[in-house]
Amino acid sequence: MLDSLVVLLTAEGIYNPATGLANTGDYTQEVVAAYWNFIAVEEDRSFGIHSPHYVYQILDETIKALNTP
Repeated sequence: MLDSLVVLLTAEGIYNPATGLANTGDYTQEVVAAYWNFIAVEEDRSFGIHSPHYVYQILDETIKALNTP
């Protein structure tokens, strides 16, 4: 799911996969929230091991939000 989110965030222009950092710019609230959700899981480095259902739900809802026109 993180890989899918990387693709979506890169397409939105907010994420630079070469650096692993955010690009500066003006983004919608949904895109910024999606980026923060991604970073929260990515930087946790446990990949949700302590609360897998919660992390799965966050990632699933974030992907759905970015795929909604």
